[in-house]
Amino acid sequence: GKTIIPGLCDAHTHAVWSGDRVEEFAMKLAGATYMDIHKMGGGIGFTVRHTRESTEKELLELFLKRLELMGRNGTTLVETKSGYGLEFDTELKMLKVIHNATNKSKVDIVSTYLGAHSIPKDSTVKKATLDIVENQIPRLQKLKESGEISPEFIDVFCEKGVFEADDTRKILQAGKEAGFAINFHGDELHYTGAAELGAELDAVAISHLEWVSDKGISAMAENDVIAVLLPTTAYILRIEPPPARKLIDNGVPVALGSGFNPNAHCLSMP
Repeated sequence: GKTIIPGLCDAHTHAVWSGDRVEEFAMKLAGATYMDIHKMGGGIGFTVRHTRESTEKELLELFLKRLELMGRNGTTLVETKSGYGLEFDTELKMLKVIHNATNKSKVDIVSTYLGAHSIPKDSTVKKATLDIVENQIPRLQKLKESGEISPEFIDVFCEKGVFEADDTRKILQAGKEAGFAINFHGDELHYTGAAELGAELDAVAISHLEWVSDKGISAMAENDVIAVLLPTTAYILRIEPPPARKLIDNGVPVALGSGFNPNAHCLSMP
């Protein structure tokens, strides 16, 4: 009297963090954009402050609760990222939480390092890029080799006013040389040429792609780069939805993710 169905793979989440941003939903309903909230001290910066202040144990407990809810909704594999540290110690703390959850959850976990999620306060994109390339990546590579963490992918928030194409290229290239596969955010709020860049660097996947170009779609199809689409993120942020049918019709392999994060509370792939 039972039915066996395939498990669902959630290809993009930010599930390790603390700090609630519910008040931002009211701001969005009143017309504020993602970047408006970011400039007012909300957004990623708010979550970074709380995540830095939380212990590894506290973050692990929060993460395991979220994984349990995902599992109840049919998810059997989840990709999740660091990215709310923006400095080495907190990024490492998040990667350790992801690593240590592997044996404590029924849901399979894929780990991604996202040191380049935003520009740290009182820093510049140049300084942040240099820190990631010359400090964070080499140290994380050694910790991965010693079995303390297990990130498979490197990610960058490739976006206008954050990490633009040149800085994204430097970070992804350094990550690739350190043994990480490439799986990054691109062409979400603006066209940045991320799809073309990802194809050039042999990326496994690019997420979002709301503003992907025709040239970028062709490049992804030719290089078997997977498009990870996040319908709930586009809906909640009230931005242009990604051109799913166009990507599929032009031969780009498409995967889906919940995009779960403090800004988009979706734990259900269905």
